[in-house]
Amino acid sequence: MDTTWGTVCGGYTYELEYQPTGPLYNTATSTPPSIAHYTLGTCTTGSGNCDYTGTTTDFNWIGTHPFKIKATLGTFNAGLGRGTNGDGLYETVYSPDFNVIIANPCLNSAVNAVVISSMSTDVFRVTPVSQTIAGPSNTISVSLGNGFDLCGSLKYELQLQATGTRYEPTWLGYGVQQIGSAADVISFSVQTDDPDNVGVYNLQLHVSLVNYPSSTPLIVPF
Repeated sequence: MDTTWGTVCGGYTYELEYQPTGPLYNTATSTPPSIAHYTLGTCTTGSGNCDYTGTTTDFNWIGTHPFKIKATLGTFNAGLGRGTNGDGLYETVYSPDFNVIIANPCLNSAVNAVVISSMSTDVFRVTPVSQTIAGPSNTISVSLGNGFDLCGSLKYELQLQATGTRYEPTWLGYGVQQIGSAADVISFSVQTDDPDNVGVYNLQLHVSLVNYPSSTPLIVPF
């Protein structure tokens, strides 16, 4: 769009318009979604280039969305007797469609740290040695939600520190109560009647986001 004439005829008005082919467009009511989170920045005289900026915390916007920029010459002023319908507006042109892609931030989330205390017991001890801890949050849910509610469930696996392989011995009781929108509950208990189990075991708990394998997992040694 040519803006070389500057403010002649009342200047230009620019609007960002969501297109009917977009996934958030309500076709039943022919209503676009609110785009109040976008703000018009600088429009460069001569080139007609305009900057729009915006952020959203609404996960419904994840995906690809088509837009146009509408440019209108003139200034609205009903009854002036000039322009379209006498309102002071002369001509409207549209840019070609362009896409705005909103990426899922959980793809780059990281599981936050928790602490698991070392545990020790004696053979034939009647009462198990146990501990219960709150499960970890993740960075995106912390910054945009309640710490646990945006990036889905967690996968837990007990491993040997030396090899990173799965390890679930009979003398170690282990369970996870998955909550979903709050911290999971992780429990451990140690008890054995077998002298062959005497020793020091260096374990780790590997925690990852189930739906986002590209996110950063947590490894907790104990």
